[in-house]
Amino acid sequence: RIPSGGMSPAIELGDRVVVEGLSYASRAPLRFEVVLFDFPLDRSLIFVKRIIGLPGERIRFRHGDLWRQAGHEGRWVIVPRPPVLLVSSWKYVGDQTWRTSSTGWTAEGRSVFAQGDGEARFGGNGEIWNRAGDGPPSAASWNRRGGEFADSFHVGDLRVAARVRAGSSCSSTAIELREGESRYRFTLPGPGAPESACPVIEASSSAAPADAPLARVNGAARRLPADRTVRVVVENLDDVLTLRWNGEPLCRLEIDPSADQRSGVTLFATGGEAAFEDLEVSRDTFFVGDGPEPWDWTVPDECYFVLGDNLLGSEDSRSWTAERYRVASGEGEPRVVEGQHRPGENPTRWLDGSGDRYLEFRDDSGQLHTLLEDDAERLEPVAAPFVPSSHIWGRALVAVGRGRLQRL
Repeated sequence: RIPSGGMSPAIELGDRVVVEGLSYASRAPLRFEVVLFDFPLDRSLIFVKRIIGLPGERIRFRHGDLWRQAGHEGRWVIVPRPPVLLVSSWKYVGDQTWRTSSTGWTAEGRSVFAQGDGEARFGGNGEIWNRAGDGPPSAASWNRRGGEFADSFHVGDLRVAARVRAGSSCSSTAIELREGESRYRFTLPGPGAPESACPVIEASSSAAPADAPLARVNGAARRLPADRTVRVVVENLDDVLTLRWNGEPLCRLEIDPSADQRSGVTLFATGGEAAFEDLEVSRDTFFVGDGPEPWDWTVPDECYFVLGDNLLGSEDSRSWTAERYRVASGEGEPRVVEGQHRPGENPTRWLDGSGDRYLEFRDDSGQLHTLLEDDAERLEPVAAPFVPSSHIWGRALVAVGRGRLQRL
C-alpha cells in the first residue's frame, strides 16, 4: 500500500499499484512514466515517483513550467505533458467567488448573469496563487512545503470552464485571462452578431495601445445559439491559448513566455442578456524547487530526475540530501557513511547515563548505526537528487483503491 500522498491525485494514500518490469528489459524508462525504485539514500525503502528528467539532459523550472535544454548549449523549450497527466495537472482554485459592479449584472456563487454591457472579475483581489488547498483535498493534508512555498508564487497558466447562454440580442461574450501585463481574450459571437462573425483569441498588452493586439487568430464562422447552453473552455497552458466549444477546439494561439505570472480572470458581455453558469477556474501545476532559484539540474548518464505529482506534498529529487559522517574503522582508514538527511529524524541524538552523547543514523543501505558523537565527524550534506537506472524495479501501470481504478 502507498503510505503517503506525494503522488496524489494519480495515486492516493492507501492505494495499491500494479507494476510490470518487462518493458525496461528492452528499453529505457520514458519521461512521465511512473516508476518504482529503491530509494538511493535508503535502499531498504521502495519509492514511487514520476520521471521528469532523462539521462544526460539539463532541466529547469521557470515561470512555473518544466523546461529542458534541446541539446548541449541548445535553446530551452517547455516540455509538453501527455493528456493523462494534464487531467490531474489542473488544480481547482479554492475560492470560486465573482464580483461585479456593472449595472444589471449579478454574481451568485459560481454563476454570473448579465443584462447589457459589463464585466465581472474573479475572486477577492483577482489574483491566483499556488495555494496548497487547491485541487483534491488530499493535496492540502500532505502539504509539507506550505510554510515556505504555498501561496508564494502567482500562477499564470489558467483554465476557465463555463456553461454559456446568450440571449437573442447579445452580440458577444468573452473570457479574458490576465498574465502580468498580457491580456488574452477569448471572444464568442452572440446571436446578435453578424452571421459571418467568428470566434477569436486575441493577445494584447496593457502597456500597448488597446487597438494594437500582439497576436490574433480567428476560428471558422460560428455564433452562440439563442437561449441555448454551450460548454466553453478557455485555457492558457505552456504558452498556448486554446478555445473549446462543447469539447471541440475552435482556435489555438501560441504566445511568448511571461516572466510576470500575476494572473486574473474577467468575464465580458455586450448587447444583451447572457449567463455564465457552473464557472470553474483552475490553475496549472506550478513547478517549484526546494530552495532559492535557480532551479536547474543536469542529469547524469544512467540516472533520472523524479517528482511526485503532489508538488507541495512530495519529497523527491528536489529535496533529497545526503547526510554524511566520517567514522573510525578499527585499525584502518576512517570510512564515510551516508544516508538521507531528515532533520530531527535521521540522525537522532541521545545522552546515556554516563553523559556520553550518541547519535543513531540510518545509512543508504538501511543499516542503523549507533555512534559516539565524538567519534563521528559530520561532513557537509550534499544534494542527492538522482535515481540510478539500476535502482528502478519497473513501471507502475494502474493504481487501485477506494473503489477507483486510475491508469497511470
